[in-house]
Parts: sequence; C-alpha cells; structure tokens
Amino acid sequence: MAAVRDCADTMETQATGLVRAMPTVAISNGLRATVIDLSAGAKDASGRVLFELALLQAELEAGSTDVATAVKRLSAMDAAMMSPVAALTEVVDRLEEAAERDEQYEPAFVLVIEAAGVMLQALEKAKGATQALGAAVPIRPERSPAPAADPVRVAAEGSVVLLKVGAVGGSVTLIGRCGAGSGWKFARKTEDQTEALFGETGDGVVQESSLPNLEWVASWENGLRLMDRYPWARLHPLVVHPEFVERVRVAVEERLGSLPQDRSTEYARGKWERLLGRGGTKRTYGEA
Repeated sequence: MAAVRDCADTMETQATGLVRAMPTVAISNGLRATVIDLSAGAKDASGRVLFELALLQAELEAGSTDVATAVKRLSAMDAAMMSPVAALTEVVDRLEEAAERDEQYEPAFVLVIEAAGVMLQALEKAKGATQALGAAVPIRPERSPAPAADPVRVAAEGSVVLLKVGAVGGSVTLIGRCGAGSGWKFARKTEDQTEALFGETGDGVVQESSLPNLEWVASWENGLRLMDRYPWARLHPLVVHPEFVERVRVAVEERLGSLPQDRSTEYARGKWERLLGRGGTKRTYGEA
C-alpha cells in the first residue's frame, strides 16, 4: 500500500509540474493542450487512488475486508494509474519529432519525457509490490457472478452500442440497428475530442455527430472503416456488445498487429484482453 501511495503522490507532483510549466515553454498549441489535459487526467487518477487507499486502509483496520480482496483492489489501482501514464508516454514521441524539427521545442520534450519516466518508475515499483503481495497471499476461488439481466447498452436514439472507445475528452462509438430481414446497419458517433483521439493524423476538434446526419453502412467491414478514421484500437476500450466480441477481437488484433510491438502496443492489447476476456470467456461487457 505504501508503494501504491508513493506512486499516486509522485503522479500528483509530476502532473502538477507539467501543468504549471506548459504555458511557459515553446510548444504547439495542440500539443500544449494535449499535455495539459493528460496531466490533469493523471492528477485525477492520483486523487481517486489516494481516496481508494484511504478507504481500503480503514476497511483493513476494521477487519471488514481480507488481504486477498485488498490485493485485487490494489491491482485495480495500479491499472487506473497506468492508463494516464501510458497516454502521456505516447505524446512523448510526438514531442520528440517536434524537437527534431525545431530545437526550440527541446525543453518541452525534456520536461515531459522526464516526468513520464519518473511516473513510470514509481508505477513499476507499485506494480512490483502488489504482485509480490499477491504471490504471497492465496487467492480463494470465486463463484462465477450471475449474468447481468441486460448487458447490452442502448444509444440515446434507440440504436444498440456495439463498440465504444474513449480518450481524454470524449469517445467514439459504433452503433447498430438490426431490422427485420435487412440485417445489421452501422454508424459512428463521436463526442467533442482533444487531440488524444486523433493520434498523429489529427486535424482539430470534432463536434458530436448529429443523429440525422449519421452515415449508415450495411456491413461490419464498412462499419470498421468508419471507426478507422481514428486510432480506435489504441484508445481505451469501454463497451463491446456481447454478440460482437469475436469480431471486435479479430479487428483489434489486425490493427495492433500492424503497429510496432512496443510497450504501448502491448499495453493497449492488455486493455482489450481484460474487457473481452481471455480465450472466449463469456462475461458482462461494459464500462468498468
């Protein structure tokens, strides 16, 4: 718990430093906004983890939870901190490219890469401590939870949510309608986004899709093409419709398989595996 707390404190300190420094360094407005937003996300994650730690500490002292449950909750806290840190490390590559083009951007690149490095080091210590504790604590097998009565999410206008991914500031959703005798039709909805949604090909801010103006297509492949406007496989997976789990799994692996197999790609693959389940395991799918 001390290692997780130290990690959360480190994230708070480093993220606060970045937010304060960004307005004074040479950097494009888009990258500046992205770094500030991601730093704010890291601070938010830190605050939530510190709150959960205080709650867990009180429960352990009161004897209302056991160590095995505590290990699981600490692991979840590690994962909650990993998400914003991983997003910040992805921005480092873009800052490095900017610094290579113009040396005036070098200080911003150094600030972010050093802060991300300190966060990652603290996170590795926290994860290592949690894993060591988990290895020393026998985990009791759990009963399979009863299936949810309605695991399917429905969009505001009545269509079914098939696939939803998020980034700092918003989300992209593939929705579907299945008519009698006509099969599935697909459309994409977006919410207001920062550059975190666009990756390196971003061209600005996108307003939420207007329902009457949605582009509907009649095949899964064309639905994926709508999603491919964004680097959706690298974003944070939120919802997958139970009937589309295997199709999403194949689509994700095709897209991640074409990327450099580095830490960020493996991290993205791990997020999808946790949502989709390993080996075709059936479960309730949706936002955690």
